Amino acid sequence: TSITMMIVIIAMLTGCNNAVNTDEVEIIVSEIETTEATEEYVELPEAEPIIREEPILINGVVNIDKLNVRKEPDINNYVIKQLDIGTNVEIFEQMIDDGINWGHIEDGWINLRYVTIDGEEEIVESTINPRDLECLAIVIYWEAGSDTCCDDCRRRIADVVLNRVADDRWNDTIEGVITEYGQYGILWKIGAIFPNKASNSVELHAVERAYKIAEEVLLGQHSDLYGEGYVYHQGINRTDDYVACYDCGIYFSR
Repeated sequence: TSITMMIVIIAMLTGCNNAVNTDEVEIIVSEIETTEATEEYVELPEAEPIIREEPILINGVVNIDKLNVRKEPDINNYVIKQLDIGTNVEIFEQMIDDGINWGHIEDGWINLRYVTIDGEEEIVESTINPRDLECLAIVIYWEAGSDTCCDDCRRRIADVVLNRVADDRWNDTIEGVITEYGQYGILWKIGAIFPNKASNSVELHAVERAYKIAEEVLLGQHSDLYGEGYVYHQGINRTDDYVACYDCGIYFSR
């Protein structure tokens, strides 16, 4: 023990003195015992854990399916996960980057364009129907989802759909138009849904871009075709009355 070692050391220090002063040894031992007892039973106060809580600025509900959650507030940044429609979110921070209003939630950053904020349900619902937004984004992705296609053509494709909605020859809803028999690829067979590849990480930016264009069109940022009777688009020219984008290889006609 430490007491025994101290006695040995004292004995060594006495050198050639064969007789050790036992009184002095007892005093030292007493001091050691007192010190050890003191250190053994002293209880230090426990440090209280530091808890940092970010105040919740606003609450909301996701109003589209597969809303991207990104690591940073940037449309080209890494997608961590996706949120289903109807998911409740708590937003701790907001910032605007490149015209997009981003909200910081627990898992990352989301585009607040696709979140219904508490207390604003009537405003959002009266402006854009979530299903209309989704269906228009779906047809934009199917028809012009490639990075080689321009935003002008994406906007025109959306307006062709809206022109059909306003035309008595077609269905009067966006979903009805894009799922009519023989129109818009295989959507009439499978319904208004994104293709499976749209869930791949390399395609997520194209999906988000389709939603962005769809929302802008529904909010009134139309192309030059809107309301002008253009109700067809194809990869070849079939009429004398058309508008063409030669870079994308798409012809729009009445």
